[in-house]
Amino acid sequence: MNWLSKTRESRDQLFRFIEGERLDGILIVRYEPSFNRAIDLATGEKILERLPGNRFVLTEKGTLFAQAITDDDNCLRSEKDFLHQLAKRFTESRSSAITDGGTQA
Repeated sequence: MNWLSKTRESRDQLFRFIEGERLDGILIVRYEPSFNRAIDLATGEKILERLPGNRFVLTEKGTLFAQAITDDDNCLRSEKDFLHQLAKRFTESRSSAITDGGTQA
């Protein structure tokens, strides 16, 4: 869902969906090829560790890296603002609803 954070319009669409507005045909789940590369890079750099079932966990190095990003107010400012807003309202059922074609959960 990386594409959702790229523009103000896509972020607004997601928040309207979370609030219950039906957005059939507007929210489109896209494959993000750079995501797999980022996961591979983070795993190679020992920032992430792969767990069974295609799950990942931050390593100690990854936790320190994430904390450095969190602590730097100028780093990824709009992305962090978006994620803070999203964390308050986004649930697993809403995520599933998006991947299931935009129907409400």
